[in-house]
Amino acid sequence: MARTSRTCPTSPPVPARNKARRRRIAPALLVLSLVAVPVAHAQEKCDDLRALTNADGRNFAGVSFGIARKPYRLTIRAGKDSSLPTPENCDFSADGDRVDLSCHWQGGDPSAMAAMYDAMFSRFSACLTGIQPYSGPSNYGGATAKRRSTSTIKVPGGETEVDLVLIEAAGTDSYASYQYITLSITHEVMEKD
Repeated sequence: MARTSRTCPTSPPVPARNKARRRRIAPALLVLSLVAVPVAHAQEKCDDLRALTNADGRNFAGVSFGIARKPYRLTIRAGKDSSLPTPENCDFSADGDRVDLSCHWQGGDPSAMAAMYDAMFSRFSACLTGIQPYSGPSNYGGATAKRRSTSTIKVPGGETEVDLVLIEAAGTDSYASYQYITLSITHEVMEKD
């Protein structure tokens, strides 16, 4: 039995140029749909850093604090999933016009600390506008800042200074030299004009 093709007698034939346009638009729409998912996913990955620096304008609404045990220490969580490694310790203070947050990480060997710093720096650079490239070794209050990025970013309602530093403390007779990372975030409320 031979196959026959049926068309709707009331629908007009599609002009050849419309078929060509659909053939060109379909791949473009496919590419856009594939790009939109990673962009949305990347933005979601930045929610924690945007909350931590108030770049989202929600006045630190996504930031929560807790107390970890063994050893006791203040922990900070931003958003549902924090992409930052768990800090060894954090300090927090606030008054009417200013919020200060400082955390530090102390880890293993220098290459592991450098890799952790690079990963943190990459996340801040990808998620926040205005993060400055880090500079090389400099004096840091009796220690050496191996890498340091200090940036002031404009955020809704004020500005936030982000200071990310990889520090090497010199050894003494009592202890060997070691490296640690500090992250200091200072948000200052600015008066509206």
